[in-house]
Amino acid sequence: MLESNYFFCEPDALWNRRKQVHLIQQQRNHLRIQNKHFFFINYEPTFHCSFERRFGNIGDGGKWICDVHRLENKQNCLVYIFGSNNDFSFEYDLKNSLINCDIHTFDVNKYECPETICTFHQIKFGNGIDHNTKTLVMIMDEL
Repeated sequence: MLESNYFFCEPDALWNRRKQVHLIQQQRNHLRIQNKHFFFINYEPTFHCSFERRFGNIGDGGKWICDVHRLENKQNCLVYIFGSNNDFSFEYDLKNSLINCDIHTFDVNKYECPETICTFHQIKFGNGIDHNTKTLVMIMDEL
């Protein structure tokens, strides 16, 4: 439980098995193929949860979330989404399930997320020093 910040409450034997599966798959994902789109198509998850749910479009626009049901009845929550490529299908689906969550989407390019769904931020991630970049900590402090 401690390693997962108490998000996963399961016996140590099961948690250790999850870690073992992660390490095995992580090694398989270390491929030396140069095509920049290879991992969007072929990268396999290294961690699996009991209740995975897909939000958004098939392909790069959608994402898998673990145990989202644990957040559905929360009075508030905060979601950060990094990269959108002007595809807000993930944000739409997520907002429909987590109506009390504030969703912030970040991308280096300028897009517009529907204001009832999310707040969009045009941000270039980096070390916070070079070329007008910001670190995650800097962004969180600003919000």
